[in-house]
Amino acid sequence: MKISVCLSIFSLVAILATNSIAKDNNIKNEVVTVKEIENQIIEYNDKTISLELSFDQTNRLVLPVNILSQVVSKEKNIEIAIDKNQAFIKFSPMKETVIANTADKNPTVLKNNSFYNLDTPIEVYFVTESKTYSFIFIPKEIKAQTVLINDKKKKLEEVFEKEKMLPFNTNITNIAKYIFTKGEIPGYEKVHLDNKLLAKNDSVAIYAINKHAGYKYDIFELKLVNLTNHGVSVEERNLIGLIDRSTYAVSIYYDNAVYEMAPHGSAKAILILASDKEK
Repeated sequence: MKISVCLSIFSLVAILATNSIAKDNNIKNEVVTVKEIENQIIEYNDKTISLELSFDQTNRLVLPVNILSQVVSKEKNIEIAIDKNQAFIKFSPMKETVIANTADKNPTVLKNNSFYNLDTPIEVYFVTESKTYSFIFIPKEIKAQTVLINDKKKKLEEVFEKEKMLPFNTNITNIAKYIFTKGEIPGYEKVHLDNKLLAKNDSVAIYAINKHAGYKYDIFELKLVNLTNHGVSVEERNLIGLIDRSTYAVSIYYDNAVYEMAPHGSAKAILILASDKEK
């Protein structure tokens, strides 16, 4: 089966000016509380994340980038060991000494107690090359936790850095190939659109299947359905304007050599549009 990718490129001039990424170092003072589970995957959205961790076992936190340093109050009873992008977290017990005053005014140690200060939050900052990640750790009587932190914003910035090094036509061609051959693009967020009907006439119905959100581009996967008893071909220009964004490219894939949909058959298409940031 031969794959034919036809690209119609628009608004090329608009894409030539590349804007640099402004690093956001402001951490919003919001807290996201997560569920008590042994293994967690959490999205970091520049908000302080509150995590309930095991008070007496070693917990593991994995960031998307290497940790350069940590910031935590010295008086806090917590031990943190760093290994590249991992932090191993262990709470230390509090120590209490019970002393009795005697008649000869020589204090006598009655006993030494050790205990964990449960439910007392400890704020910790992990400094990386690009940003500072903020957490509040709460010791709980639960099993050891492994927490993986995703950072979509960081991934998109990495995609942008790669794409800006390549010519516009090369980026568009690469995007089309990834969609038609692998169904996803590295670094892009894939969102299912549940076959939303975008347009319909007597001959063709057009459905939105998936959206792939990048830093500069949003790609929409479409399904074209032939409603007739004869072959139908759709031109790329007829898909422009289905979604209210600047259109950079349109590509249609027919699974045959005649470049048309069989009776009651279907075809795939993609729209490469400006992302929400570019709108």
